[in-house]
Amino acid sequence: MIISHEHRFIFLHCRKVAGGSIESYLSQFLDDKDFMKGSLVDRYKTYGIPPNKAMWMDLVHPAALAYFLYHVSSRSLAKPWRHVNRMALISALNRSRALVYPPLFTAASIKAFAPNEWDKYYKFCFVRNPYDLAVSDYKWRTKRIKHGRYTFKDFLREIEGRQFSRNGPTSRYSNWPACTIRDQICVDYVGRYENLYADLAEALGEIGLPFKEELLPHTKNSTHPGDYRKWYGKEEKELVTKLYKKEIDAFGYSF
Repeated sequence: MIISHEHRFIFLHCRKVAGGSIESYLSQFLDDKDFMKGSLVDRYKTYGIPPNKAMWMDLVHPAALAYFLYHVSSRSLAKPWRHVNRMALISALNRSRALVYPPLFTAASIKAFAPNEWDKYYKFCFVRNPYDLAVSDYKWRTKRIKHGRYTFKDFLREIEGRQFSRNGPTSRYSNWPACTIRDQICVDYVGRYENLYADLAEALGEIGLPFKEELLPHTKNSTHPGDYRKWYGKEEKELVTKLYKKEIDAFGYSF
């Protein structure tokens, strides 16, 4: 998630929709007062840009400082820096009860955190065909286990049964809360993963920022399923149609 006061925009990060790559690209244009929650390590690795003043100020929050000190002795500083700003925002939002964690923030929580900016700034996000997204999410969440022991169907059944876990589906399996409040789309622009470059260029054009396709980084190892249809039988298709019905209906996606 990014809130840029300099360029007056809010970017809402949706899962498995190149959000980390987009955040890293946008980080080039942020100043010391802008908020960037997530992708700090990617930003540094890609552009050599260290945490800005607003990010360092996150450490004044007791929860964030405690988390940072607990993990700072680890071999890699990636883990504390990746999460410390999220912990700070969690602390700031404790009373709003609008936050869903981990690992991303809902539209309602961002509005609660920055109501003035929410009303005045340009807000945008990206979505993805749920039939494609579900497979990519499964491959990402289970990349350390053998798929034969835990099938795509098992994964979808756990979502249906709300059996969320570290190595299985996350409660944020759907991106619907990131672009809606009370089931109403609340952002100014919804781009499509399937048309990423053109739609990102259009969104950035609205806020006066340039887009160079060749500079958009790939911040995570690819878990793109290729032809996602090969993962589906009748039950898998029925489960995804049910679980992601709101996205499918709102954005006109089909199998």
